[in-house]
Amino acid sequence: MHKVSRLVLSGLMMLSLLSCGKGEKGVNVEYDSDFEFSGELWEPCDMTVDSEGNLYILDRFEGACVHKFDPSGVYLGKIGSLGKGRGELFLPLSLAVSENGQIWVADRVNKRLTRYSSEGECLMVIGPEDEFQMEAPEAMVIGADGVVYIADSLANTIWRVEPIGTVQIYRSGDELHNPEDIMWMDGGLLVVDSGAGRLLMPDGGSREVVNVDGEEMIPHKIKEFGGGYVLLASKQRSEKEKGSKYQPYLLMLDGEFNVTAEHKLDPELVGDVVVVSEDMLLVSFPKMHRVVRYKVVE
Repeated sequence: MHKVSRLVLSGLMMLSLLSCGKGEKGVNVEYDSDFEFSGELWEPCDMTVDSEGNLYILDRFEGACVHKFDPSGVYLGKIGSLGKGRGELFLPLSLAVSENGQIWVADRVNKRLTRYSSEGECLMVIGPEDEFQMEAPEAMVIGADGVVYIADSLANTIWRVEPIGTVQIYRSGDELHNPEDIMWMDGGLLVVDSGAGRLLMPDGGSREVVNVDGEEMIPHKIKEFGGGYVLLASKQRSEKEKGSKYQPYLLMLDGEFNVTAEHKLDPELVGDVVVVSEDMLLVSFPKMHRVVRYKVVE
């Protein structure tokens, strides 16, 4: 197992939002010290923040657990462990936290959904025996009504799970092409349909994503941020460029989903983005075994 003595919320990086009307690129970058963490973090993927500001980071591989931190970054412990028994996880890919602090985790290998108390006690398991078998639960969100929605990228399905455990298909079929993320809005559910390179809006419309230069982008993960949105997206790299096949970016969007600024990320596959304060974002890099902090400045 890859071991680290620090949680790698590594490198404080500055993302300047310059002249939003013109959509100029943020270029100011500055590193800071690592975030202290005495445990092990193998492949951090999904992340979320609860109503009290506590941070949850999902370790998808050998760690197979949820790491919890308080708003100041103090480690509070982990929830779940590697295995196939009740309350155990095996390649968990997404999580969500309800208003009452309960933690929901979607598990790819075990093909089930597990709900924990805020203290980490396993409260409910929903899986194949309940006629619920996920293939690749890439994202999860809790709606205003307390219902859990799960984006299954391989099954091209959005699942709807009631708090009592009843499961239904919310959306599926040819209209979905690798849905990687979902976001609850006042009007309903927004779907990041990566395979088709678009955002599916709650009103039934869709939006393609282009960067500040008008180039088409592949959207991956989205979060609300400061009256607008922050979007993890990528574009295909040229054959001459070294590194991963796709170049990831952070895109800042206004309230109408228009790109106002962008920041080029390390050329590695990224996991998720989460907003931790009015000027701070976190981005997970599972294959690099780290989470990076970005500061947004006007």
